[in-house]
Parts: sequence; structure tokens; C-alpha cells
Amino acid sequence: MFTPNSLEDKLQYTEKVIQELERQQEALTRQAEEYFEALQFKAEEVDAILSNRANFSDAAWDYLQKEREELEKKLQRKIDAIHVPKKKARPVIPNHALFVR
Repeated sequence: MFTPNSLEDKLQYTEKVIQELERQQEALTRQAEEYFEALQFKAEEVDAILSNRANFSDAAWDYLQKEREELEKKLQRKIDAIHVPKKKARPVIPNHALFVR
């Protein structure tokens, strides 16, 4: 695995990772749109069906809720794994400091 050394390397690496994640998200979005189009459903309709407990048996509902929780945890772990460097604060220079070249 690539381990960046300099700040510039880290920035370039982070930008590449972000670009790759954006490409993956776009691909998944296109794929989901194709599925919905093939099924002649809208995403909102599918969400409404999956959110209504009356559409499922108790066992199926429990399974869906368990899967949803696992997916949300997995997504949160991936989000948490993305390291966003914090901006460094500018150094505070006291009023009595002398500037020397």
C-alpha cells in the first residue's frame, strides 16, 4: 500500500481517493437508476414500500431492519475511515516580536 511521505504526496493521494470514491458513487447511482428503470419503479416508490412494515411478515421485517442497520454501520465506518486533514492554525505572533530577515 502506498504511504505518502510529504504533505504534497498526502494531498495528491487524498485527492485520488476522493476521485475514486466519487467514480464509485456515480457508478452505483447509474446502476440503481438502470434497475429502477428496468423494474419501472421510482426510487421513492421502492423506499416507501421498504419503509412500510405492513408489506412484510414479522420475520422478513426483522431481517430487513437488521440488514439496514448493518449497511448503515458499514457506511459510517467507511465515512469515518476517510481522513480529512485539519487546517493548521496560523502561528500567533506576539506584539513584541521582532521580524528579522
